[in-house]
Amino acid sequence: MGNAANPRADSGTVSTEELARTVELLKSSLAASSLASYNAVWKKFQDFVYYVLHMPFVLPVPVDWVLYFVAYLYITNSAHATIATALSVVGYAHKIRNMPDPTMLFIVRRLLQATRKLAQKPDLRRPVTHELLEKMLPAIASLGLSCHDQLLAHAILTVMYTAGFRVGEVASATNGTDHTVLCNEVHFVWDGHAILQYVILLRSYKHSGGQHKTIRITKKQPSIICPVLALTNYLQWRGQYDGFLFQHEIGQVVTDTWVTQLIRDLLKALKMDPTHYSSHSMRIGATTDLVSGGASDGQIRIFGHWKSNAGAKYVRPDEIVV
Repeated sequence: MGNAANPRADSGTVSTEELARTVELLKSSLAASSLASYNAVWKKFQDFVYYVLHMPFVLPVPVDWVLYFVAYLYITNSAHATIATALSVVGYAHKIRNMPDPTMLFIVRRLLQATRKLAQKPDLRRPVTHELLEKMLPAIASLGLSCHDQLLAHAILTVMYTAGFRVGEVASATNGTDHTVLCNEVHFVWDGHAILQYVILLRSYKHSGGQHKTIRITKKQPSIICPVLALTNYLQWRGQYDGFLFQHEIGQVVTDTWVTQLIRDLLKALKMDPTHYSSHSMRIGATTDLVSGGASDGQIRIFGHWKSNAGAKYVRPDEIVV
């Protein structure tokens, strides 16, 4: 397959201006309805190269990177259609610049076909339960993140677990940022001495049908897992300026790729196999813990903002404490 650490000699490192020009080309050639989705996928691919392969971005991209990207999307439980869309975006970015399209190579098309054949695989995603999250959070300090990103990581994981958020509600995902929470959609309840809880408005979420929902996040014990404390610490560092709630120090919105890699890096720090963990593991773990605690089907539907008992597929019986 080749070595991603040694891209083709004819590839050149892409400057910020060059990446911006690609975005402008996309803007001028795509319908507005397609632009947001294409930009989100292109950003996800760039993040994959930076955060997973740890490589500078180059155009045209080496075919190895495309193959690794397909494999990454597959093992993080992306649907075949999602993977096909991602390849279309990568291919389009090359075609519009009159560059060879690596996504049309035989080996890439065969790998895409394989993801279709394996589409009916069982859901192997593992849960991040309360017990596991307590072990993961202290390991954040060992990852070499900036002070800002350490507070960000702590806040985003505790909030995702406590509120049952989908990754697209806290980060930029493949389908864009339509559901991603903004800072001005977060308010706190103050008793004159301390913040008691946060109130988060979900202006939109999967299958919301145009309706919004209010989520209340309250204090939890032990303090290491308390989302109110974690969010307060993060917001004190971040500041209350506009933009997405969860973003890096330079103002860049967090991506689902970054969240998944964060979870996997923490599991590696704990000497655990991260293969079957993804950003959705937070939601799976929280749902499993609710069932373990005796929550009713109705309570689980409210927690996950499901209209049916779809949350049942997230429960991992082997993790239930009786």
